[in-house]
Amino acid sequence: MNAKLKETEKAQETTGKSPIAWGMIGSVILAITTPFFYLNGKAYHDGYLGYFQLETSMFPMDTSSTFVTAVLAWYHAMTNGLKGSFEFIGQHWLWATLVCVLTIVVFGGFNYLIAKLTKTLNDKKQSSKQQATTPAPSLLKEMGKCALYIFIPSYGLFVAMFFISFILMITITPFSLIGKDSAADDLKDGFKNSPLVTVNDPDGHKGT
Repeated sequence: MNAKLKETEKAQETTGKSPIAWGMIGSVILAITTPFFYLNGKAYHDGYLGYFQLETSMFPMDTSSTFVTAVLAWYHAMTNGLKGSFEFIGQHWLWATLVCVLTIVVFGGFNYLIAKLTKTLNDKKQSSKQQATTPAPSLLKEMGKCALYIFIPSYGLFVAMFFISFILMITITPFSLIGKDSAADDLKDGFKNSPLVTVNDPDGHKGT
């Protein structure tokens, strides 16, 4: 019986670590994020047209164009976010430092008081049972923890934004420059391989 249970547990662990399981997780994540990604592109497009007081129905986009716009929107969002953060810190570095220090002091002191109260209650319980008391909490240690709680998420957000911007930059910017160079070459050659279109004006004169 125990052998069968061990075999079942081993099979479950193997299945959980198999590529199929990771593929299922990836499919679920993709299914969840795709609608949000589509909405990002749609909102970016609508916001761009809304700035010029234009109706979105004047410039409709299909699904593929919306997803491409979403990539551009994420690129601009990440780069503008990093740029705005650096500009804000550069212009208001004193206030940013004071807010950070005050946050560490307030929350660190609050955690210290909670730890001290918890120690007092535990000491009362342990004294009745004649057990060893826990060491006293340290204010500097609690402030250090608070500083890490602030620094680690902020640094993680910065790293995530940087890598997203970098990845999108190396996948978009070179091809955008190549497209501009190709357009410049075609303009220089007079679009010699392009078909000529002849149109008539209201007076009947033809032009290309």
